[in-house]
Amino acid sequence: GLLLPACVYMTAVMMAPLPALARGDIPVFDYLLRCAGGVFWPLLIFACLRKVPAWLRSHGVLTGPLDELQLSVPIFGPWYWQRERLVFIRLLALLLGAGVPAQRAWCLANSAQNQRIRGQIEDAGAPLLRGGRMSEALAGVDGLDATALAVAQTGEASGRLDEALRQYADAALAVSRRHAQGWATWLPRLLYVLLAVWLGWQLVAAAR
Repeated sequence: GLLLPACVYMTAVMMAPLPALARGDIPVFDYLLRCAGGVFWPLLIFACLRKVPAWLRSHGVLTGPLDELQLSVPIFGPWYWQRERLVFIRLLALLLGAGVPAQRAWCLANSAQNQRIRGQIEDAGAPLLRGGRMSEALAGVDGLDATALAVAQTGEASGRLDEALRQYADAALAVSRRHAQGWATWLPRLLYVLLAVWLGWQLVAAAR
């Protein structure tokens, strides 16, 4: 997790002003103030990044720009879009398996919080309104790979569409989770490197 990098960061914050304190360039109060500021401001920024977007979304403020920003973030944006597609397909499969009509199941499964994703999936369901097949609607979902479409067509031909879509979504979601776990493993290591570089720069600057 991020607990150990956070502890390393706090240690770095406390160590950086130590040379100046040891030389008598700053009083103890200034040292404590720098340490407190080095911890407080990152925590404030982190809290804002976690809470403010959810608050703005719940109040309908800047929803469009926030949704666009969410999808444009490198690495995270494409991964999030793919995950939302897979969650939608799995919910769709469960609803179809429960006997919900295709058009109704499509609407109920479209539960994405991101309005751009929700709107795109809603538009893709237009063939169902005309009595089209589920595979035709799925073909209109942005970024859905050929494997998913082939699975849908095979499921329709065999009369087991819900089972085919569920198996595909479960397998693809498992791959997505492994990718997320890989990022969770490497992110702390990257933070260690950045903290080591930052601490070294702070110590060299303080020693001048």
